[in-house]
Amino acid sequence: MIFTGERGTVEIFLQTFNYFRNANHHNDVMHNPFERSNLLLTYMKGLKVQQWAARKGEELTIAVLGDPANNVATMHNVDDEQLWNTLTVDLRTPYLLCMDSEEWYVCSLYGYGSVGKWVPVLEPLTLMDLPTWNL
Repeated sequence: MIFTGERGTVEIFLQTFNYFRNANHHNDVMHNPFERSNLLLTYMKGLKVQQWAARKGEELTIAVLGDPANNVATMHNVDDEQLWNTLTVDLRTPYLLCMDSEEWYVCSLYGYGSVGKWVPVLEPLTLMDLPTWNL
């Protein structure tokens, strides 16, 4: 169960991880959103997703542990379920395929345009690659 960043496979990846989570529900890692999120990131390999996963790992670390060298305080506890929810939404956003008419698009779930608006897909993209539209 490795996610390589291939568009259209993110839901299968997350569903498979959820089965793994359910099968290991007694494990402390699965009850801790910070550790569970970091575990999910270890199953992401390849050019299309490696930088994204590394950036998300850094964001999780700063959110929970802060960054004293740069005067950044902690923002979440390790048991804050929002860490997991945000990670999975952020994962779906650039890697989810949707179909409108006969063309494939990435669904813009939040932040860039209104919910339900479509953004054309050319190559693997990140949220920073998306244009900011005032719709």
